[in-house]
This record gives sequence, C-alpha cells and structure tokens, in this order.
Amino acid sequence: MLRRTLIFVAFLALSSLSPLFAADVQALLAAAAKDPAQIPALVTQGSAELARLAASDPKKAAELGDALEPFCKRIFLSSKPSLR
Repeated sequence: MLRRTLIFVAFLALSSLSPLFAADVQALLAAAAKDPAQIPALVTQGSAELARLAASDPKKAAELGDALEPFCKRIFLSSKPSLR
C-alpha cells in the first residue's frame, strides 16, 4: 500500500510538469492507485498507449512501462485468493 501511494505521489509530481502519456492513461493510473478494480482497464489502455509511444517516443514509452510495471505484477504475479 505504501509503495502504491509513493508511486502515485511521484506520478502526480511528474504529471504536473508535463503530460507524459495520453490523459486517459494518466487518469487510469491515478484511479488504479486508489482502486484495484481499475487495474485491468489501466493495463489494457496502457498497453495500447505503450505500443503507440514505442514507435514515436521510446523515452516516454519506457517511462510508461515503468509506471505500469507494479500494476502488471499485481495482476499477473499475485496469488489467487483462497476459496474457503
């Protein structure tokens, strides 16, 4: 939880300087940091934005990939809840 909060705060600090990615992805990053139910939408939209940026701006694509990494880990590497 603390790590997500720090990532979110860092993202907000960076986003006030200049927009790094599409506004919808920035909004989804903020929403996913607060509500885990938003993570699948973030990964879907973020992946599309990442593909677009990879062709035009590799530096921004790398920054977006870094921002998406903790959310992707949470989806793909988290253990399943027990069925009790």
